[in-house]
Amino acid sequence: MAKMPSKRRRRSGSIKHVPPYVRRTIQDGEEVIFCARMHWIYTLKCAAPLLGVLALFGLIFLLSGELGVLLVGGLLAVPALVYFLLRMTKKWTNLVVVTNKRLIFQRGWTQRNTTDLGIDRILGHKMDEDAWGQFLGYGKFIVVGAGLGEIHLPDFLANPVGFRRALTGKKEEFYDDEAEDEAA
Repeated sequence: MAKMPSKRRRRSGSIKHVPPYVRRTIQDGEEVIFCARMHWIYTLKCAAPLLGVLALFGLIFLLSGELGVLLVGGLLAVPALVYFLLRMTKKWTNLVVVTNKRLIFQRGWTQRNTTDLGIDRILGHKMDEDAWGQFLGYGKFIVVGAGLGEIHLPDFLANPVGFRRALTGKKEEFYDDEAEDEAA
């Protein structure tokens, strides 16, 4: 009996940037479906203390004209800058990618911690979006994997609905292919 063509939806276009780690570890027949990234709200949240200190002491300097105010503002801006850089390191060093065969979650800069979970080993997921997250397009995602338990992906994940669609769509395709193989 001839195989019926599947009615799978394909994303138009290709992934713009495939991270180097994924390019090095991609297997034969594996294609990148979705590269998750952190939302710009996370950057704004990290920069808020630094922007607040700079705005406050800039305004005080404009009103008073005292150079000492700039010195105090500069001294208070240093810890805010350190906070910003430490928090942004999390954004710059986290990697979440869905391929047609696995979910890849990598974190770390000086020490890499990587979780590769086969699509067939994903038992479920939980997506949390608050009201602002639904409006602006960010959320939190937890994936439950067989043998690994819960995998907490970074907060403020951009386009969590698209991520879920990529993850569950590929999982459904895996089970459809498995059913076709058993029927043949």
